Amino acid sequence: MTTATMTYMFAAMTIVAAAFTHRMFDMTRPGGLILIPNFLTGVPDSGYMESFMNWHLVYRTHTDMEALAAILPQDSVAGYQIFDDPDKAIALRVAKRN
Repeated sequence: MTTATMTYMFAAMTIVAAAFTHRMFDMTRPGGLILIPNFLTGVPDSGYMESFMNWHLVYRTHTDMEALAAILPQDSVAGYQIFDDPDKAIALRVAKRN
């Protein structure tokens, strides 16, 4: 796979993730929470997951997760936080709706 192809695929997946996040937030009742998990970059087991399990994941940084949160209508967001799991493999973004 070329770098250009990988860049295009990441951009397309980011658009889908943004649309999905926005739709989930639209479906959330006032006072409700949405939880968006994503694998972080630098996961030690990524080679195993890709080679043996055929999982080709989209890895995101905290900055990428914040960018996904920024697409939400800010006047409807009561707040959001980003947490890591204990193994620092998955970031969990929690957003609360006004």
